[in-house]
Amino acid sequence: MSAPGLVDISVVSSRWLYVLGKAPGLAVLAWISEGEAGVLSINLCPFAADSPETELAAGAPADAELCQDADGAPMRLGVGQVVQIAFRDAAGKEMQITEATMAAPKIADLSVKDNKSAVVTGVGPGWTSLTLIDFDSQRAMTCEIIVE
Repeated sequence: MSAPGLVDISVVSSRWLYVLGKAPGLAVLAWISEGEAGVLSINLCPFAADSPETELAAGAPADAELCQDADGAPMRLGVGQVVQIAFRDAAGKEMQITEATMAAPKIADLSVKDNKSAVVTGVGPGWTSLTLIDFDSQRAMTCEIIVE
């Protein structure tokens, strides 16, 4: 990945990458693949990255879009407030995760305790996305966190 200050990238599996924009600019994802007769080709995928603060600044998510804490309450935190979160899918079933990331760590911090839960701390005012990828990398879930 070019311009590591612009994006973070995580390899989820041999077929999945998770790319998160950190700052505005142009980034290029490059990879090598083997074609017919063992010929290698270089693949380039340019894309524009926006900072999470730019993308998440307008409006605010509805309560239905908010992550839920361990007690099922929508995640509206105060600065410095710490809550537990249990990883659950849209149906409320517990899920094991292999990857978890916060879009804007200046707003909320995530500390994963095990594959089933984490601690979220409100850092600064705003709202941010929490993305979870399940243990077998078959699905991703995103919810929002508001810090007031």
